[in-house]
Amino acid sequence: MARRQGSAHRFALPLALLLLLSPLAGCLKPPPVTPSSRRALLLAPTLLPLLPSSSPASSLASSPAAPYDKYARTYDALAEDSGATNALNIDEARKLLLSRATGDVLELAGGTGINVPLYPPSVKSLTLVDLSPGMLDVAASKIAASPPPFPARLLPCDVSDMSALFPAAGSFDTVACTFSLCVLSPTGARAALGEARRLLRKGGRLLLLENAWAGGGVGAYQDAVAGAAARFGGKGCVMNRRVGEDLRQAGWDVQEEGEVAGGIFRWFVAS
Repeated sequence: MARRQGSAHRFALPLALLLLLSPLAGCLKPPPVTPSSRRALLLAPTLLPLLPSSSPASSLASSPAAPYDKYARTYDALAEDSGATNALNIDEARKLLLSRATGDVLELAGGTGINVPLYPPSVKSLTLVDLSPGMLDVAASKIAASPPPFPARLLPCDVSDMSALFPAAGSFDTVACTFSLCVLSPTGARAALGEARRLLRKGGRLLLLENAWAGGGVGAYQDAVAGAAARFGGKGCVMNRRVGEDLRQAGWDVQEEGEVAGGIFRWFVAS
């Protein structure tokens, strides 16, 4: 019961912040927002702390690894206690995207290992990297309790520079990343995407699911509240990143992309 109360408290802070800042967004006089997109936007900032693996990958927008180590053991509890991720189709988006992983997979900033059960039999091996030892400890416990049907290794690593850990280019068939670039600085995110591109084998694919700028009235609202939400409720996660632009600037060929919850989350398949 105590854990549920703590989870509720963590929900309340970003939502209260968003509501308090509503007049600021109104001053921007954005175009009309549909009821469905408005509901999705109101829910989205409450999810910033619970979208694993939003674990620090280094070059963070605001937080070092230490806070993630501190709450690693309860990090998944909020998602388990809430139907919000399901209501916004985030769970389904994860499953559909990661079902396309094949061969040797590298997952960036894999956090507590929430994605491990979602990988299909086509995966030959999984290498999960994360900057937070506490998060990796939780992931290791999960894997020990319910081993996947492929070998999995967990490695501490700064995803903005993986050259020491993986000096050889072209080491993986798939690179996956979900809800992690949002906690990187713009420079760190571009560096991580560059490292992912270096490590991908010819013909391989990047599978990416991220918080993203939705455009229009929702985008204006995101721009108004993103900085404060990241500082006070989102554990450093910036929800208005132009992810598609970042990918293309890093040299990726975006083959497919789509939106979730009215565009406040986006998925990409790139090579």
